[in-house]
Amino acid sequence: MPLRPLLISVIILTACLTATAQPKDANNSFGKPANANSPEKAPTKTARELEAERLLKERRANVQALLINLAADARNFNDAITRARTLARVASLLWAADHERARSLFRLAWEAAEVGDKDSLEKAKATPRATTSGPDLAYGVSVQLRREVMRLAAMRDRALGEEFLNDYKEQMQRANNGALI
Repeated sequence: MPLRPLLISVIILTACLTATAQPKDANNSFGKPANANSPEKAPTKTARELEAERLLKERRANVQALLINLAADARNFNDAITRARTLARVASLLWAADHERARSLFRLAWEAAEVGDKDSLEKAKATPRATTSGPDLAYGVSVQLRREVMRLAAMRDRALGEEFLNDYKEQMQRANNGALI
């Protein structure tokens, strides 16, 4: 399945790019030159800092574009489980840069998670318990995608997490013929 390696590589790429864009001299605080007696190094240091900031912004924009492309591709995944997980994780990563796009991706992930939970429940009911070993084990146990999406959304936006929780409660109530859970 080529999606997992792609998602893992995007996350690793994000971590590497942010780590390499960090300033080398952590001891030099408040933008003071390392040697206060050498005024000719001060402009070089400032130019170096400006270049590092420019590179950092460029890399962040590149990573953000990669994540947005991954989310666009994830909308077309046939597997609802993979679609929901990918959209939720991309939304969580994009939260700091673009709240509105991340919120809409969380909503798409929630819709995909509803479908994925329904599919996994149907497959679990169709699969006898004696044959739930090996590759079929994933469908023998309920996946609970909505809980994963709800957890990621609540970490970023409490109101959105509560909205998903209320929706989840209503769906569970309907599934149990109106009985409170």
